Amino acid sequence: MRQRSHDGTVEVLSLKGVSLQAHRGEAVALVGDNGAGKSTLLQLAAGVLEASAGEVWIAGRNVTKERRPWERSLRAQVGIAFQYPERGFFAATVREEVGFTPAVLGGSPTEVEEAVTWALSLVGLDAGYLARSPFRLSGGEKRRVALAGAVAHRPSLLLLDEPEAGMDQDGKRRIKGLIERMRAGGAAVVVATHDVAWALGWADRVILLDAGRVKAAWDVRTGLGEEAAELLKLYLWDLGLLHRLFREAVRRGADLRHPYKDAASFVEALCGALRAGKARGGESAP
Repeated sequence: MRQRSHDGTVEVLSLKGVSLQAHRGEAVALVGDNGAGKSTLLQLAAGVLEASAGEVWIAGRNVTKERRPWERSLRAQVGIAFQYPERGFFAATVREEVGFTPAVLGGSPTEVEEAVTWALSLVGLDAGYLARSPFRLSGGEKRRVALAGAVAHRPSLLLLDEPEAGMDQDGKRRIKGLIERMRAGGAAVVVATHDVAWALGWADRVILLDAGRVKAAWDVRTGLGEEAAELLKLYLWDLGLLHRLFREAVRRGADLRHPYKDAASFVEALCGALRAGKARGGESAP
């Protein structure tokens, strides 16, 4: 499958032979390295990107072929929170941002307000945020607003792109609770994430993408065998520990990239900094 930019000038082969189904009441985790195709897959499913090859089916309808007449219905069926939430924001207030889709779908002012209140409570934000600008919030707060906007209309398919990024443990617990609540309500939930250990706490299935292909897939409900352990071990870092090591190393003068996107490369670089520091007898790393 190829993705094409909105002006049609750039075309990139990003997914090859990927076939994925997510059923109602099921939570699916998409894992894999940067560039594996996780975000592309979610955006195609949401109708944000247009596929020049392949097909996208939602609720038994081929939205690739019926895109124009089905756009309103697609909006009602699907909710998506992007990896960089501020890129999707457009409204002046959190109330308008979260309530946009319920309003577009024809909800009355009372229904829209109820939807906004419910969605914000689900992500741990109170009425004090309603009049605030979504652009002036912290990174974690922006992600929560984006999540609220994705679920406010109670979609049957919820797509989340790295919702845990930048969240503390309380934030991750809230997202897990949101996923479980949406799943219990009959929605299919598909989440792209780098945090496999966190995903194993809520996912029914785990799909490993590699260079635009499905490399492996497992049903977590039946357990993970040796193959899964071997393939997933590179993604099962303790990110909290690595973050603490990163901060301490930077405090001591080491020039390292944050471990979130590529934990393996961070550990390799940290080991290099340790060896260099030991050779100099200095304190460039912990």
